[in-house]
Amino acid sequence: MTAGATAIAGTTLASIVGAVALTAAAGVLQYLLAPKPPVPKAQAGYYPLRQTRPPRITGYGEARLAGSYMFYETLGDNSYDVLALHHGKIKEFTRFYLHDDVVTLNPDGTIATSSLDHDYHPETSQVVLLTRRGEATETAFGMVVDAAAAEAASSGKAQMWTAAHRGDGIASLALYCKTRSAKSFPANYPRGVHIPSVAARLSYIYDPRAEGQVHGEPETYEWSDNCALAIADYLTNEDHGVGLTWEECFHDGAEIAVEADICDELVPRKAGGTRRRYRLGGAFQHDNTPADVLATMLATCDGWLAERGDGSLRLLVGKYRAPTVTFRTEHAKAYSVTYGVGDEDAINELTPTYTSPDHEFAEVEGESWRDEEDISERGRTRSERLDLKWVQDHGQARMLCKREMLRSSSRLRGTLVTTLYGLVGLGERWIKLEIDNHPDLADLVVEVVTSPRIDFMSGSVTFEWRSVNPNAVDAWDPNTEEGDPPPVPVRSASKTPAMPTGVEVVIEGSDNAGIYADVVFDYDAKDSMTFLVDLRQVTDDTESSWSTLTYDGESVEIDEVLDTVSLSTQGLAPRTSYEGRIQVKTGSGKLSAYSPIFTFDTFTVAPESPTDFRWDDVEGLLRWRASASTQSVLSRVFRAPAGDPFVDADEITPSGGVPGEPLQQVSFDPPDYSDGWYWVVAESAAGLRSSPTGPLTVETTVI
Repeated sequence: MTAGATAIAGTTLASIVGAVALTAAAGVLQYLLAPKPPVPKAQAGYYPLRQTRPPRITGYGEARLAGSYMFYETLGDNSYDVLALHHGKIKEFTRFYLHDDVVTLNPDGTIATSSLDHDYHPETSQVVLLTRRGEATETAFGMVVDAAAAEAASSGKAQMWTAAHRGDGIASLALYCKTRSAKSFPANYPRGVHIPSVAARLSYIYDPRAEGQVHGEPETYEWSDNCALAIADYLTNEDHGVGLTWEECFHDGAEIAVEADICDELVPRKAGGTRRRYRLGGAFQHDNTPADVLATMLATCDGWLAERGDGSLRLLVGKYRAPTVTFRTEHAKAYSVTYGVGDEDAINELTPTYTSPDHEFAEVEGESWRDEEDISERGRTRSERLDLKWVQDHGQARMLCKREMLRSSSRLRGTLVTTLYGLVGLGERWIKLEIDNHPDLADLVVEVVTSPRIDFMSGSVTFEWRSVNPNAVDAWDPNTEEGDPPPVPVRSASKTPAMPTGVEVVIEGSDNAGIYADVVFDYDAKDSMTFLVDLRQVTDDTESSWSTLTYDGESVEIDEVLDTVSLSTQGLAPRTSYEGRIQVKTGSGKLSAYSPIFTFDTFTVAPESPTDFRWDDVEGLLRWRASASTQSVLSRVFRAPAGDPFVDADEITPSGGVPGEPLQQVSFDPPDYSDGWYWVVAESAAGLRSSPTGPLTVETTVI
């Protein structure tokens, strides 16, 4: 047995019951409204601990766990983690989480599905998640051992993780995160390396009702979330509990079986169907105070735990049973009676907090239980919270609120001092009073709310009590009392972005100033998105490799009315055919499917305009420098009467020439008007013309 378990086991029965009986007999509210016990809250199961010597964790029922890092290293370019989740063998894993993403696994541990539709791509951000249930002799995670061996071989250092790191008797998890490069890491892991956690059905426990189960032989136990069975296991478990013997705690298994049956009773639901009356789910650290752990467990079933006169324990869950002990007038030495509840102590609204599996095992606030009559009479709401961190059902939480509200608003409460006959009341939760000399005590059922005080010197036993209404405490109408649980929020899934469609391309520019393509496509875009444009050159018999151009939200034009995106590509080659495709990337790194491949070419680019256009008075010639564009194959001269636009001009005989070289026009007849305007344009082999250069005014008399 480990030192931690010994410390728990060394706790005395009196100290445990003394701390718990006060709270349990009082119905947990007094204790739960005091400073919170250090038993971990539900959200503790979201994030692993990273400590040199982390505390061991054990749990009952179903709960979410993140455990503690045992290994946290980067080997090569990839991340490897090993986490110890639970001390002791567990039944099964029920859910897997990476951050807030609920994922399902393939048999090899790779991700099959994702609730947030994240992409765990095998080439960029592949994740492998493997588990062990905590068998007595376990098997080390091979992928971690192999990676550590390769790292040791390359570095010459000792191997950090070997086949001897099995984790016997510990449920565990190994996580592998692949990264292609440091540059791609932020895109593939926008929230950093994944933080894993699991939901699991935890400890196997003894059930005295089950055939074939033998106390003390854990291999015969089964998993259960029954409150009574879990409490009994914690009290008697030497490994992770108090470590008392069964004989010290209980006369035999029959009493626990009765309480377990009550926990398993079916209670109708408002929506139809049934639920079991009391069940629990949660985990604790081995260094938590046993009284705190017990109080948390007792709260799930309105449990009451007290010591009997023979030193054994009595566990009674929250269902009224008629008293078997009666104190009469001759047994009473003194008593006091208080009527009602003072304003400073009144509670007329109880709000439960419980753990909701529907909210991925988050601690949520249930619908408050309100005493509307008392609120109206007092003219104010006196509200308190009821901490039910191991309860996982809203109806159960509301039922516990009702029981606590009835208890806290009892009509009568007081103290009764009996003779030593009162020893028969030790271990009794409900007692009948028949004290004739007080009219309100002549026929009254009370609930013991603190551990009785025994004084042998004076021969007395003192009980503190509250009155009980047997007809109300167990009454339950789900239609009017179950209430409504908090709504389950719609998860903001990072869904696969839509595929771009409707791509249109217009070629602009020139081969000298630069050719570019104006690209417009249909898309309901956000500023946080990135747009990836793949282009490749195509000839009759070959295709080049794709080249990717990246555009963020600030370098494109987003039309929120037309739902279009416009962008421009640069650096296109002249007289070339292209294929293109577009992909969209969300802020979380999710990629859309590629758009259908679209085609375009730069043969349709008009050449640059000719330059240096002038009239040579000496030679009587028009002179210009041909377009510098390599696409230009000839020049064309146009003329019109001075003042007329270019569109009305007539063409004169075209001239050829080498791009950029001087040209002259010598063969044309004079026009039949006095002054003319002349223009010159360049033309490509495809017949595309540049913008005209001109007009140049020439007097007809000089021609």
